[in-house]
Amino acid sequence: MKILFFTQYFWPENFLINDLARELSKTNVIKTITSYPNYPTGKYFKGYKLFFNKNETWNKINISRVIVVPRKKGKPIDLIINYLSFAFFSFFKLLFLKNKKQYELCFVYAPSPLISLISIFLLKKIFNFKIYLWLQDLWPLVIYTKTNSNILKRFIFLICKFIYKKSDLILVQSHDYTKYLVEQFNISEHKIIFFPNWSQNQQKVNFQSSKKNKYKIIYTGNIGTAQNLSILVEICKNYKLSNFEFHLYGDGRFKEQLKNEILKNKINNIFLHSPLPLDKLILEIEKYDVLFLSLSKEFSHTIPVKFQFYLSLGLPIIASVDGYLKDLINSKKIGFASEANESNKLEEAFKSYSKLSEKEKTILVNNSYTLYTSVFSRDKAIIKINKLIREKNCY
Repeated sequence: MKILFFTQYFWPENFLINDLARELSKTNVIKTITSYPNYPTGKYFKGYKLFFNKNETWNKINISRVIVVPRKKGKPIDLIINYLSFAFFSFFKLLFLKNKKQYELCFVYAPSPLISLISIFLLKKIFNFKIYLWLQDLWPLVIYTKTNSNILKRFIFLICKFIYKKSDLILVQSHDYTKYLVEQFNISEHKIIFFPNWSQNQQKVNFQSSKKNKYKIIYTGNIGTAQNLSILVEICKNYKLSNFEFHLYGDGRFKEQLKNEILKNKINNIFLHSPLPLDKLILEIEKYDVLFLSLSKEFSHTIPVKFQFYLSLGLPIIASVDGYLKDLINSKKIGFASEANESNKLEEAFKSYSKLSEKEKTILVNNSYTLYTSVFSRDKAIIKINKLIREKNCY
């Protein structure tokens, strides 16, 4: 089968869509239309220049790149220009794409913002495929807290409605997504499929809980505004949780501001580190007791791919999140989750962990890995997506 992948983010940027495309390329012919790589640094990756590297091949996947204005330092105006430039230039890339009718299926990878992907839906009639929308964040909910303009909210709502209606299948991260899409957009439940992210990591770490009075907590991944990592500064002020160390491995547009907040508040138990390749990161994680996860309130319906990565490691998780993910962590007894932005409750979560016996900590570890293998494993996801591809004519 010939499949078109449409995504603003793709290799050499580090997103899960890379793994899916690479897997499907084993038995299908894959072409990807994407932007010039500039996430999360805000600059074109080394070796990439406009009008050069427009076409390349990676793992038998033909990649065609769209002109895009880089994110730069991630200021709102820079991000808006970045998103709109992809929407604009991808429209013409798709319009003049050769042999449009040869593709039988199109995968649209949809992290935020959903509206930057509108071009493929506007031009759907000139192709001969069905569109599978792999929804990462629940739009327009995630943007509603960012603006007070009812006109803008209505405009974004209508664009999202258009995209959802034009999609033949919508692959969602949680059952909360399904409820929202049905109630707000009158989308048929038959075209919404639970298809959660998975972890590319296949190595469970050896859990060795600290025998000292000092607990070491690790966070990995993007350090942006959505991750709401300022809450760690709040709980570490005035030497709160002095028996905990927090180590953050990653980059992002909020990292410099977070560094300034740490210095301003004279906090000596939060440490910022550069990101590590996966193999080295796994070795580093072995030294830690607990994994930390945090999201701001507007992402209360989201299950970030970081969660599946954490589960695959088989360590306890402490989180500051809302909604489905908070309930999942607490109900499955894989750690402690408190509401987003509730610093006092997060502080209590860490204290609760420190009071656990070794046996109780081991139970959290076992529950975490069991949840991964039973619900969120890569093998289950690949089997499911291949089945959906074979049955695409049924939808």
